[in-house]
Amino acid sequence: MTIALGLLAADGMVFATDTEESWGEHADIKTATTKMLSGMVARDERTGCSFAVAGAGNSDLLQSVKLELVDNVMCHKEWSYETAGTLTEEYLLRFYRRHVRPYWPHIEDFQLLIGVSHADQVNALWGTTQATLRPCMFGYEAIGAGRPYATALLSRLHHTTLGLSSASLLAVYAILCVKELIGGCGKATRLVTLSGLTVNQVDPKKIDEVERILKRWFALDSYMLDYVFSHGDDPKHIMTTARSLRSELAAVKLLE
Repeated sequence: MTIALGLLAADGMVFATDTEESWGEHADIKTATTKMLSGMVARDERTGCSFAVAGAGNSDLLQSVKLELVDNVMCHKEWSYETAGTLTEEYLLRFYRRHVRPYWPHIEDFQLLIGVSHADQVNALWGTTQATLRPCMFGYEAIGAGRPYATALLSRLHHTTLGLSSASLLAVYAILCVKELIGGCGKATRLVTLSGLTVNQVDPKKIDEVERILKRWFALDSYMLDYVFSHGDDPKHIMTTARSLRSELAAVKLLE
């Protein structure tokens, strides 16, 4: 059970995941794990890129496929922005033939979320459905049990003109909402940003602080609706609280 999402921003890309992993026959054993692999591949200025890969599903398969994807695809001598999609899909087909199809249906499937940011800051985001690569059409994508809720939320709140800082706060907010409402999604949130050849693994303590602040938005959100629907609470109080939350979030300096 997982929630992992990727957002395209005006100046880069954001990846965020929860860390809860369920084990056992009834998925009643819970541990925390890293669900994201990120890094940078340095070549010439045309083909160099930063990348992030997140997964949902069979954890053993995911450990293997993420590492092999980097070694066999992103480090491939023919890698470029133009060939990235084809090389990735060809690799996934080979992996499925060797490790999934022979054991189907007695093995849990998996999904991947793949993002690359090239040296010239051309960004690409893909999700997978079995061995098929699915291009991101709307500037965001999510995988795992929390996908329906996350994509519904992002369809209202995300737009690609957001800067990297705002997109990062939105990613934390979306993961927080999923963890609050979807069973099997939980524990700490992890966040990575990509911009050209720069990879930023965001400080977990700052993410925790942002989540603590954003939890107070849930109550404020209901006050705002109450005011709009029935002229409830004084809007001055709502705006004062909103400004306070904005100042507190800015003080965290999430990406610094």
